Amino acid sequence: LLNGRGEPNFNINFYMLNAKGEYAGVAMYPNSSFAVCTENGPQTVPSEPLLQGKPED
Repeated sequence: LLNGRGEPNFNINFYMLNAKGEYAGVAMYPNSSFAVCTENGPQTVPSEPLLQGKPED
């Protein structure tokens, strides 16, 4: 389950929402996003990556 750099060879995403309507998304690697619907309508928001590169590197 590790790539050549010794990091996970898979991506995983977490989405958080609190009672105030604040939201965030975190992914293991870049280029992930999630959808939210606010007073401005639906939108796609990028997730914050924890690691750089790609899972298969």
